[in-house]
Amino acid sequence: MPIRLLRRILDYELVLGDYFRSVKKGTKHNNPGGKKGTQIDTSVDLGKSSKMQELSDLGFTQKEVERIQSLTAEAVEKAKADARENNDIPTRSLAIHIAKQEKK
Repeated sequence: MPIRLLRRILDYELVLGDYFRSVKKGTKHNNPGGKKGTQIDTSVDLGKSSKMQELSDLGFTQKEVERIQSLTAEAVEKAKADARENNDIPTRSLAIHIAKQEKK
């Protein structure tokens, strides 16, 4: 797999992170199965589900969602630059590591 493609994958994961953040979280009013719902609420299907259920239906685990949402544009660019300098493969793990360091 060409390294250019792996760089593109990181860019697409940034877009995914933006999408994940845009999905509305469930509440007791729009999440019938939510923790704060009453017994009456659980028997009524309003046609809405929790954020994680929606993303799970798309094939993502909670851990994947958390990791992708933790990516920043700066961390991805730095990971790609570091990989380019070291003639290495840019990875999501490296970008997440850089993002965590930037937070500190």
